[in-house]
Amino acid sequence: MVDKYLFYALCLAAIVYLKSVSISDFALLSLYSRQSLTSSYCRFTKSHDNLPVERDFHINCAAIAREDPSTSKLLELKLLRARKEKKIISSSWHDEAFTHFIRANKCAKFVNERNYVMHSVSKEEEDFPLAYSFVVHKDAGQVERLLRALYRPQNVYCIHVDQKSASAFYNALQDMASCLPNVFLASKREDVVYASYSRLQADLNCMEELLQHRVQWKYLINVCGQDFPLKTNREMVTHLRYNYPNNEIESFILPGTKRSRYSMHWEITKSDKGEYDRIPSMTATKKADPPTNMTFFGGSAYLVATREFIDWSLHNETIKSIFEWSRDTFSPDEMIWASIARMRGAPGFRHPHIKWDLNELQSLTRVVKWHSFEDIAQVPENERVYPKCHGYHKRTICVYGTGDVGWLLRQKHFFANKFDPNYDDFAVQCLEKILRDREVVDACTAT
Repeated sequence: MVDKYLFYALCLAAIVYLKSVSISDFALLSLYSRQSLTSSYCRFTKSHDNLPVERDFHINCAAIAREDPSTSKLLELKLLRARKEKKIISSSWHDEAFTHFIRANKCAKFVNERNYVMHSVSKEEEDFPLAYSFVVHKDAGQVERLLRALYRPQNVYCIHVDQKSASAFYNALQDMASCLPNVFLASKREDVVYASYSRLQADLNCMEELLQHRVQWKYLINVCGQDFPLKTNREMVTHLRYNYPNNEIESFILPGTKRSRYSMHWEITKSDKGEYDRIPSMTATKKADPPTNMTFFGGSAYLVATREFIDWSLHNETIKSIFEWSRDTFSPDEMIWASIARMRGAPGFRHPHIKWDLNELQSLTRVVKWHSFEDIAQVPENERVYPKCHGYHKRTICVYGTGDVGWLLRQKHFFANKFDPNYDDFAVQCLEKILRDREVVDACTAT
């Protein structure tokens, strides 16, 4: 009898200890004590325990997540030294490397060495598959790391590769897709022009094929190559199960400064500066009214939407006519989803009243740190919404550095945009590490 009570006391002490350790500690503990854990999912999930940020540069990602000042200062010095010596610290592969590796070593070695999660982590996730639409045009290494972070065997992934992308990029993604049965490249490719209808059409192509896929997914999420998740698959699924049948679509009354985008006719013209060779340009021709009496809302090209909403959007005749009408507008995807989500009859309909407006800070879709709202001297104090960017700015958007990781992990959003591994790969590596550690904890405590 004494032994029995002693056993119970030891179990209770163990539980109290496990509750007290950090997520990173728990993840490491699970690696060494896996045989003692009862979850049937645990043995299928491995931590990212060999990333250069920790192995070679001795940067503790858990300390980065806590925004530890001494770790952040050490990291800053190492990055400055690396840039001064013109060294790029990246764990991404170049385009050709995927093709060479997969064709030489076969798929089994690829999914094992790249540490893909090839088994479900929980029953909850098995019963709630997600669909992803990727619209990408370059850097197979960065795309592959995004895919790997999101990949789960019960989900389904469509990758749209820009028609003008390099053949090495296309081949790399095609070879990756051949190794993952629920990943495929869009059969219809668009020549994507920035801020034009072609960007929206690329997503529509993937959405159509995803609706026809055998996987009966519950929600669709669209991403670009410079996104990275801030939540694990299970964390997203847990929220969406309770959120159903609502959508996460940014939507607010269209600002007057953007009305010309949809009231005037735009044409694709050659660009003589910047990173784009062609851009939409406004003409003097006024557009006809849309085919139905609709209120224009502003929003984002990115959404988290139910299967029912996507199906309705692609096959409702009125909505199809709105898509067609928007072909000669500027950035129609930043208006279409925001507007049709507020129309009566839309699955997950949200009332058009201003009370139901949702901006990027309120939506869960993705967090973007805008330069004009950062906590810096140039911005009026009452306009400062975000802390200072620790990376650099591209088109007034922060391209995150490792110093942003702690702040990002405190946000409620599913994704963050933008990342550039060629500038600061530690940010992506630490997010990879922290999210996988959470995944290990989930897998080893799943029921």
